Amino acid sequence: MPSISDTAYPRLKTSLSAKELEEIYTPLLHELSFAKERTRQAHHCAYLLILLKTFQRLGYFATFTGIPGLIIDHIAKCVGLTDVSEQLRVFDTTTIRDRHKPLIREFVGVHPFGKEARRIIISACTKASSTRDDLPDIINIAIEELIKHRYELPAFSTLLRLARSARSKVNREY
Repeated sequence: MPSISDTAYPRLKTSLSAKELEEIYTPLLHELSFAKERTRQAHHCAYLLILLKTFQRLGYFATFTGIPGLIIDHIAKCVGLTDVSEQLRVFDTTTIRDRHKPLIREFVGVHPFGKEARRIIISACTKASSTRDDLPDIINIAIEELIKHRYELPAFSTLLRLARSARSKVNREY
């Protein structure tokens, strides 16, 4: 069974240089205005920016337990907060996360994963399975298609299950 590291499925690095933090995770001015216009408190603003910057990097919404503290602290400092990683982790269990997701999708211009995205994955995996047998290759093609059509990436297990199913279907037809 292929693991997530065998594919192009995006993941966050646990150790980043200061240059990487600055280039990748420092909010731009229009991102700061976006967050400040849609939140009232600094903690909510930081949370929105952390979700935004990690979504831009990953293509899906990571949980705070999956985001390295270095990234959380860096983005929080950009909005004037210090030492807040533990305070922000509670937002994963609140409705704030659910309210921020559509705002981020609209800002980035990405559609949520749904029936149409699932159809795209099945089509891409079926087509790829006719010329490839390796699951990581089939998954990578599905990821590429979702990105091309501007869809949020599903959980890796969803991609794996759909790729495996498409490959089995094509092999049975042979």
